[in-house]
Amino acid sequence: MTMGNLPYEGMKGKRVMDMIKDGGRLEKPSSCPDEIYTLMTSCWETLPDDRPTFPELRSSLIKIMQGFKTYASLLK
Repeated sequence: MTMGNLPYEGMKGKRVMDMIKDGGRLEKPSSCPDEIYTLMTSCWETLPDDRPTFPELRSSLIKIMQGFKTYASLLK
């Protein structure tokens, strides 16, 4: 979603790890749809049991893609 840019540009590994441990997360990239960012943030939950499973991720991504296809077909 960063369009090829480094997500933690200018930050060294320790600083990134400290930021994440303190609850810091990346901001939503301007070109990132809200639905995708919401899904991304759910993957960043601290406790693994609070994160979506791979089947849940797959299902969510399929729904998101279907929504975009519907929107794109309306633009024709």
